[in-house]
Amino acid sequence: MLLGAAHDPLVAKTNNGESVAAWGACNVGANNDIGVQIQVDNSDDPANATSFILGSAGAPIANKADNIGFASGPAKLSGDCEIVVQVVKLSPGTQGWAAGGVMIRENYGAGAKFFAVGYTRGHGIQSFVRSANDAKVSPQEDCTDCKPPSWLKIVRRGNHFTSYKSRDGRAWLQVSELDVTMKKAVWAGVFVTSGGGQPIAQVTIDHVMTKQAGVPH
Repeated sequence: MLLGAAHDPLVAKTNNGESVAAWGACNVGANNDIGVQIQVDNSDDPANATSFILGSAGAPIANKADNIGFASGPAKLSGDCEIVVQVVKLSPGTQGWAAGGVMIRENYGAGAKFFAVGYTRGHGIQSFVRSANDAKVSPQEDCTDCKPPSWLKIVRRGNHFTSYKSRDGRAWLQVSELDVTMKKAVWAGVFVTSGGGQPIAQVTIDHVMTKQAGVPH
């Protein structure tokens, strides 16, 4: 399914066929030619988990304005929250800064504040943070030879954000942490970019789960 610039809905399924969340995808940035693709994966997943493939072109995450594909749940998370994903595969094309992973962002604006961690084609796991609106992003390298499949997580406590990685989704190692002043209600989701034009990059995501104030969604 090819989705346009709007935050268009899709329906993800659990292993019993019931809808778990009306996730949607959009282009974040001025380039209306990015295009966002979501393919729902109806594989055997536990209840309350979401699985899909997200694909997009776009630019490296470093500038004052983003140019990425972004997918998130149907509603903002408010206050303390978490998002956990299993990154099954990243098919990043040819660019070293092609990337895919997990992100919490204040809004869909291209220059919005965000906190993210993801896999890149040529630079392993990277943290990406925009701590002020329309500010430039400085990636921070964590592990040059880390590759999917593995798990990524972001935890927000107040305005303190911490990212983690895991090989099994149980034992977690911290990647980065930083205070970023964001509004109470934020969007938590998955991002992908080809790191500089075509071909698109695709990130295969499994077991997406969000929590707000200790309550799973």
